[in-house]
Amino acid sequence: MDVSWATQESEAVAEKVLRYRRDESGWKKCREGNGVSVSWRPSEEFPGNLYRGEGILCGTVEEVWDCIKPVAGGLREKWDDNVTSFEIVQSITDMLCVSRTSTPSAAMKLISPRDFVDLVLVKKYEDGTISSNGEFTDLMNVFQLPTWNTHRVPRSQVLCEDLTIRAGASVNLCPEMGQRSGPRGQFRDHIVNQRALNTLIDTAGVLPGALRVTSDLKAGAETCLAFPGCQAYCSGVEPNKTKLVTFFQTDLSGYLPQSVVDSFFPRSMAEFYPNLQKAVRKFHH
Repeated sequence: MDVSWATQESEAVAEKVLRYRRDESGWKKCREGNGVSVSWRPSEEFPGNLYRGEGILCGTVEEVWDCIKPVAGGLREKWDDNVTSFEIVQSITDMLCVSRTSTPSAAMKLISPRDFVDLVLVKKYEDGTISSNGEFTDLMNVFQLPTWNTHRVPRSQVLCEDLTIRAGASVNLCPEMGQRSGPRGQFRDHIVNQRALNTLIDTAGVLPGALRVTSDLKAGAETCLAFPGCQAYCSGVEPNKTKLVTFFQTDLSGYLPQSVVDSFFPRSMAEFYPNLQKAVRKFHH
């Protein structure tokens, strides 16, 4: 793989997701309970919906991130029933690689098992931000994966924010959609994009989310979000708690009824939070 192309492509993805960070309009709540909220709005990328999940987990950002970070042999394979395996199939540079994620069937097997192959770029910033930006890459022939099993799924992002007064952090998974079609009308473009921000804050307060703005933080700010796709703000002091915001959109295409898609994703996203909370307690408490 051409390193220059891969770098340029992954950098472009990181810039594109900033649009989701800035736009808070049009969200409609579709599921709420047990401290978790799931909302949706029409996707700008394809004739479907963009879903957003929000919830607060007991645990530091480091503990939560450790349970969801996309690394070979990571914890997510041990607790998330929606991930059967994760591997690094090609290391291009120290910060750039190609990953493969396998998922099982879902929705009473109406959604088939899938393999997601992504180009992932990890970036570190002077303000402490760490980002992992991924993009679907068409390497099926290289890896000899069954093409019928390969779907185009949009990019996702998860945002973890530390609600402790002294530090703010975020890990981001935010979506956008590509247009590569596959056999049998199935699509795939899955991205796992995560970013962790560590910002020291002096006093409690509220400040609108902003991107990489450590130098712009003013006295009175508790934390700020440093990721696109979410316009959530902190309020109050909650030691050892992390706010997790997830975004997801996908064109499953094929012959799936839209009602199946509209019910599956909100339910799956809502179930992700309590399952992750159990994992944090199991592995870190």
